[in-house]
Amino acid sequence: MNAQATKPCPIRRDDPGSEDLTTRRGFRFSLRRGTPDDFPELKVFLGQLTLPDVRFRFLSPVRVVSDNLVQHLLRADRSTEHFLAFEPGESAIIASGMLAIDPAGKKAEVALCIRPEFKHEGISWTMLEFLLEQARAQGVETVEAIEANDHHEAIALEQEMGFEIDRNRTDPSVVVVRKTLSER
Repeated sequence: MNAQATKPCPIRRDDPGSEDLTTRRGFRFSLRRGTPDDFPELKVFLGQLTLPDVRFRFLSPVRVVSDNLVQHLLRADRSTEHFLAFEPGESAIIASGMLAIDPAGKKAEVALCIRPEFKHEGISWTMLEFLLEQARAQGVETVEAIEANDHHEAIALEQEMGFEIDRNRTDPSVVVVRKTLSER
């Protein structure tokens, strides 16, 4: 494995704390790494998503997210980080974000989902900025997201953040959006 792929993230896995973030709209939330202890709350969160949101997140028309998938999302490994967002002082998850880095440490994939009643607060923008910073800190050069072709809000947000569209020629139902990261 590439040495860069094993660099610690700015928020360490053993750090019990969280990072407090504020969106451009002034909404405040706390963000921290998910752990296996978050299984019940993550299961509830995923159950609160609309069917289209579940389809957009997992690119599959599942009605109920399985326990195995929830456990998979929370497993600890060096290449995938799952971050959970909470209102300050609350235990209910309002959003989740995933950053998966390839073994070479140069390319990563991101995915987000937000509870319906918290959409349009700027959480997606702020979490995506956070995930891009996490990727940059680990030496990742390119970040991409695979979106359902009809997930117009996500595609528009990503384009606004500098992602470029690469239409998937093998599957017309999805779009790959890609951003090249620069050093800061």
